[in-house]
Amino acid sequence: SVMVEHAIEALHCQPGAAIVVGDGLDTDIVFGTRTGMTTVLVLSGRTSRADLGDGAPSPDHVVGAIGDVIDLW
Repeated sequence: SVMVEHAIEALHCQPGAAIVVGDGLDTDIVFGTRTGMTTVLVLSGRTSRADLGDGAPSPDHVVGAIGDVIDLW
């Protein structure tokens, strides 16, 4: 997408070195997956653990709160 192209150009990185963090499987995680970025689903928003599986997009990582993202790296 154009947004990704501008972001990776500004940050001087490749999509695989970027991370999309969000609370929506059908928006944030789909966007990150389609653009080749690492995806992190935060369960503190509109998605719950029960929403995972059964054909839903698969995030690379799942965390309970935004503050937990830093523990992944």
